Order: sequence, then structure tokens, then C-alpha cells
Amino acid sequence: MSTIIESHDRPSAALPPIPSAQDEVWYTRCPVPTPFALALQTGALADEVTGAGLKWRALQESSDPATHSSHFTHLKQNSFRHGGNIPAIWARARGADTRLVGLTWVELSYVVLALPGSGIESAADLRGRRLLVPRQSDAGLDFWQASVLRTYETALASASLTLDDVTLVEQSTARPTFADRALASEEPLGSWALYGHYGFQQGTLLPLLRGEVDAIASQGNHALELAGLSGAQVVFDLRDLADSKLRVNNDTPDTLTVSGSFAAQHPDRVALVIVQLQKAAAGAAARPDEATRLFARDVAIAEALAAAALPTDFAAGLEVSLDAARLEGLQGQVDFLSRHGFIERAFDVEGWVDRRPLELAAGITSEERA
Repeated sequence: MSTIIESHDRPSAALPPIPSAQDEVWYTRCPVPTPFALALQTGALADEVTGAGLKWRALQESSDPATHSSHFTHLKQNSFRHGGNIPAIWARARGADTRLVGLTWVELSYVVLALPGSGIESAADLRGRRLLVPRQSDAGLDFWQASVLRTYETALASASLTLDDVTLVEQSTARPTFADRALASEEPLGSWALYGHYGFQQGTLLPLLRGEVDAIASQGNHALELAGLSGAQVVFDLRDLADSKLRVNNDTPDTLTVSGSFAAQHPDRVALVIVQLQKAAAGAAARPDEATRLFARDVAIAEALAAAALPTDFAAGLEVSLDAARLEGLQGQVDFLSRHGFIERAFDVEGWVDRRPLELAAGITSEERA
């Protein structure tokens, strides 16, 4: 187990930020179920920010590759990011000036799949088997490899096994990076859904079908598609574990982070964004079918597939929070990434948190209801 270092504002030497104009607010989010995605599609976030006289800009609108890559590095000033926690943790550990202002907790499935007739019916049957670990050779951060390893480690631990009890089969790929795909497309999320999505699927499924590995890991709607295409069966699902701390992976929880200087200078502006996210979460709770349709459209998949991939109570997890259980789960992810060398050293999540925007947002919401 890794040792948690003392809390610091920035765990490593600060990396130089990418400048932004004072009237610009930038954003990016992952193609996963978040209130940020909902509020973007309804126009609520754009209306809120532009109504304050600011320019609301997606990182993917820029022609600058470094700005695109801020989806992972979070070096763009005046920027928000809502999505998978592994890139957010990695950026923080490398010295990016960010603050954690909220977490959402929609539990997507993280599964291990094996073919019928393989003799693998449960996590215990993985002992001595070959497990696929994809490796993107040109990635600064291989978040998918980290996610797969976390899935395997948790699955094996549920059967009192470790990674030493299996053979990890690495397979390198050289797919275009997120920034490269976005620069090549006028619709970057469409590009991600088409090339990133199916590229991941191909690289995961073919080694299983060719008999090069005995089991693979997947997530959410990807897992449903792989099972449908191959006939593979789920032998482990993270969501079946009773302890919520063990159900952590890249998208559980999703992190809402913001540039540190922006949070320090304009906590009221950050709060206004959070207000819109809370409204989007409340809207999803009241109209879950509509939210499912929006999520499906956001990631360019069939609505029925989105409905099957989402947990029945997904709307409850969309509320932005900094409660102790979510933070404890995130701390476990930091420790995991440090233990496996994805970040240089662990850090204290509590020292990353800025609660002021969330508290201000709660005050604004209370006033609106009064």
C-alpha cells in the first residue's frame, strides 16, 4: 500500500498554465453520464456563463493541440472539467493547478468477460488465466490501461486472489490521441464516439476471439456491445460488490475540477455553474427517460443501449457532492494509481478540495426556493 503524503496545494512542481483571456471560460467533459453533459445539451450552462458577459468555449473548439490536451493535463486557465477521475488525478499529481469542487457517482458496470466453454464462471476461475491489458504506446496517460488493471485487481481480490495469480497479456496499440481525433473533426465528440469507441472495441474483442487471452475487461455500454457481439458472459461485475469503496473505477466517481486560480478569484462564477449542474441532476430525477435520451445522443449510441447500461437509480448519483464516502473512494483511486506507477506519488485528496463553490451554490439554490 502507498503512503499518503501531507496535504499540499500542489503535490508536484507547478506546470506552466495555458493562458486564457479574462472573459473566457473553457470546458471539457468525458462522454459519460454527468449533469455537465445534460446541462450542455439543454443550453443551461451556455446561458448562465454568457449571461454573465463571458465567452463559453469548449477546449475542442481551439486549433491549439495543447488546449485540446488540457482535457487530460488541465493546464488551460479558466477551465472546467467533468469526467473520469484518472486524468484529473494524474493532472493534479503532475502539478496542474486545479481544485476539486464536486463529485458525481453514477455506477457504470466494470466487468470481466469470458467466452462460454472457457471454464471461467466466476472471479475465482481466473486463477492461472491470461487477462488482456491494452496499452496505448504513445499516450502520456494510459487511463484505459489503469481502468482495466483496477477492474482485474478488484475482481481477483473478491476471490482472495491477486494479480500475481494471473498472467497479464499486454497488447500495444497506436491509435490517434484524443487531441488528434478532435482536431481532425468538426464534431469532436462524434469523432470520439466513432473512432475511439470502435477502436477500443476492436482492440479488446479480437484477442479474446483469437484465443490469445482468456478474459477481457470492459465498461458500461462497451461491455454490453462486446457481450452481444461475441457471446461472452460476465464473470465479474464491480457493481455486485457490497462495499461502495470497492466499486470505484475511472467513472465512479466522476470528478468536477476547475482551474485553481479561477476557483480562488471567482468562486461565485464556479458556484453558478454548479447550480446549473444541480438543476440538471434534479431534472434527470424528475424525467429519467428524457435524461437517458440525452445521454444516448451525447455519446452517439442507441437509446435502448444507454438505458441498459445505466443503473436504475442513475439520477441520484448525478447530484454534485463532496461527501465523505465519495472522497474516501477517490482517495482509494489515488492510492491505486500510485501503487501501480501511473502517478509518481499519492496525495491527500482533502488537500485538493475547495468547498466554497459548492457551499455558495447551495446558498443560491436556497434563495431561489425561498
